[in-house]
Amino acid sequence: MIAFPYLDLNDSIEIAKGVHELTGANCQWDQLAEKLNQPTTGGAFRQRVMTAKMFGFVTYSQGTITLTPLGSRLCDPQQEGAAKSEAFLNVPLYKAVYEQFRGLQCVA
Repeated sequence: MIAFPYLDLNDSIEIAKGVHELTGANCQWDQLAEKLNQPTTGGAFRQRVMTAKMFGFVTYSQGTITLTPLGSRLCDPQQEGAAKSEAFLNVPLYKAVYEQFRGLQCVA
């Protein structure tokens, strides 16, 4: 089975940039949920954080969400584009599709 996120890259970007805006490195779940106007007890917020983890922007443990080096690069305007590309390929399903079609030419 190949893992894939239930939300898109933009949801993950909002999570990573929210952590960065709050503290620059890590924050508590409730701090980030409040910043994003999300209830901490809801599944929607948890799903957004799990998606950000799958893309490689954050890790989380014991109520703390921490930016990864990739998440920090995402928050740097000069590195944002490359970070998005790298994050996209962190998702096993997206990487598998990319690898399958890499090098093929489109015929219109």
